[in-house]
Amino acid sequence: METPLLQIGEVAKRCNTTIRTVRYYLQEGLISEADRSQGGFYLFEEAAVEKVRYICMLREIGLSLQEIKMLIHIRRSSDTGGEAAQHLRERLGEQLKMSEEKIEEFKKLKTEITGTIKVLEGCEGCQNKPRHSTCSKCRVLKDSEKLPAPMKAVY
Repeated sequence: METPLLQIGEVAKRCNTTIRTVRYYLQEGLISEADRSQGGFYLFEEAAVEKVRYICMLREIGLSLQEIKMLIHIRRSSDTGGEAAQHLRERLGEQLKMSEEKIEEFKKLKTEITGTIKVLEGCEGCQNKPRHSTCSKCRVLKDSEKLPAPMKAVY
C-alpha cells in the first residue's frame, strides 16, 4: 500500500514549524518534494517530515544552514557509503564537541541563575527602591559570598 503524500502545511504542522520554513528548506535544497498536486501544491513523502525535524533540531543546537547543507552535500556527493560515513563522522564529531562545550556553558549559566534566584529570595521583603546606593548597603547582598553574574548585571 502506498503511503499518502503530505502537503507542505501538514509537514510544517508535524514538525512544529512554519510553512515558510519548509518552503525555504525546499528552495535551499535541504529537502526535496516528491510531487506536485494538480493545483500546483508541493507534496512530500513521510521521510521529509523526519528530515525537516532533524534540520530544525540541528538549527536549535546552533548549526547554521550552511553547515547543515554541507552535511547533506557530503552524503550526496560521496562516491561510496564508506566515504560518506567517514566525512560525516568527522563533521558530526566536531559538532558533538561543540555541543558538549555548549552544554557545559549552559550548566554554568544554570548555576548562576539558580544562585541569583536564591539571592533574590532574600530581597522579596525589601521596601526600599531598587537602586545601587540602597542595594549595595543591603545585608542580603553583603551576606552573599559572591554575587552571581546575573545578579551583578541587574543590580
